[in-house]
Amino acid sequence: MNNWKKELWLASFELKVTAEKRIVSQILFVLFTVFFLISMLDLYIETGLTGFDLIFLIVFAFAGSMTTPKSLQYQMINDNTHVSPYFTLLHSLPINIKSVIRSRFIASFIQAIPVQITVLILIYVLSPEMQSLMTILEYIFFSIFWLCIGLCLGALFPASSVGHHISKAEYYIIIIALLLCLGAGILIFNSYLGGLVYATINLVTSWPLYSVIGVIVITIITLKLAIKYAENKVERMDYFV
Repeated sequence: MNNWKKELWLASFELKVTAEKRIVSQILFVLFTVFFLISMLDLYIETGLTGFDLIFLIVFAFAGSMTTPKSLQYQMINDNTHVSPYFTLLHSLPINIKSVIRSRFIASFIQAIPVQITVLILIYVLSPEMQSLMTILEYIFFSIFWLCIGLCLGALFPASSVGHHISKAEYYIIIIALLLCLGAGILIFNSYLGGLVYATINLVTSWPLYSVIGVIVITIITLKLAIKYAENKVERMDYFV
């Protein structure tokens, strides 16, 4: 219990940094993404418009990281080390490193989840097309499904914030490779299943309970693995090379 209190305190301390700018960024992020998603939804249902899937994925993968101040983000601090400067600051303090790592996950999810929930609510309330596709209960299952996906994808950022020893060239190669894989995945879903989001709509409306239970189990396993990865990575990192 004391560890959880410490981790929540550390996370709340981080969230207080430039809170005003963060909130403004989150509001703008919600407004822009909701506007584009609603304006594209009708065309997406008819044609499987790839841009809709891409923006939807951005909401659930980057809602936390895109609204985080640069000083707290993962970045290059010397020729071959990428890390969050804020993490190295906490790491230098006499605080249990496991509590520090978990606080980064907590802070990331506290930033992302309210944004994602707001986007989901506004899409359903403002879009007759979405209302015609799913009942409120089905949309709740759909929302839980995507919030779990958001936790899985969002866990990559606090897990990587503990640092890596890679060159600038290697860093950009990894980014390009991830973008290519993402693009290929979206195109495959678009070609064979009518789109990624549309496929999850069909999955949730056909097997609501099984799909939600399955994604919750996957999310729990993913979070445990991500936290364990970060803990093991810190033990192997030298932040002064």
